[in-house]
Amino acid sequence: MISIICWLWNDNNQLHPKKRIRFTADHVNILYGMIKRNLHIDYEMVLITDNSINIDQINSEIRIIPLWDDYKEMGGCFRRLKVFSPEFKDILGNNRFVTMDIDCVITNDITSLLNRDDDFIIWAEEWRKWVYCGSMWMMNCGAREKVWAGFNPIDYPVNKNGKYSGGTDQKRINNVLYKNGENTWSSMDGVYSFITDIQKREKGQIKITHYGKRKVYGSKTGDLPKNARIVFFNGKVDPSNKELQKEYPWILQHWHE
Repeated sequence: MISIICWLWNDNNQLHPKKRIRFTADHVNILYGMIKRNLHIDYEMVLITDNSINIDQINSEIRIIPLWDDYKEMGGCFRRLKVFSPEFKDILGNNRFVTMDIDCVITNDITSLLNRDDDFIIWAEEWRKWVYCGSMWMMNCGAREKVWAGFNPIDYPVNKNGKYSGGTDQKRINNVLYKNGENTWSSMDGVYSFITDIQKREKGQIKITHYGKRKVYGSKTGDLPKNARIVFFNGKVDPSNKELQKEYPWILQHWHE
């Protein structure tokens, strides 16, 4: 059995520079509904949270694990790094898991993505500043303990604006694991970013990344790629946005309990 982990926490720490979208129990319940329709292996849904206000609104089939305080003061996603710790297996009570952001839309069967035996695999695109993306990774507990063991907050200072502009847990994962050449999912497997792969742009924008790769942002139509299985809404957009749902009807077609 695999544990599907999602996260919901209170983060009032303004050091986190990205979106200020307030995720709710609806995001969690809708993710569960999408997984239930599109995953056909033995699994359990797990929510790791410190948001007690929303607990009574969470689907009773979702197991709740209290979020730890490790690196809470840093804000952002640094707290997720504990899944790489030796003790996480005891916290989870299972040996294998995938962690998945709740701002996603599952558009097709994801069984082939998760029915694999890699001890670690992560969503990645070579054109990214940080190639390995923290929106989704799957692993056996303890498989990459050095991500946790060697972490030192001193190595992740804020910039002159008081922001973690260089990234949080995603930066750490890349700093430690990218040189290993880990197994990855990509758009070839049906894993997409809404902003960079799908969002409408009249002519598209070509960006030269830090790795010398060229990426054309967006598309002319806003339609789903034919092989799309899951779309992550990285950045300042979210599938709960009513205007986006009107402009991209496929969102509401899939994003529901």
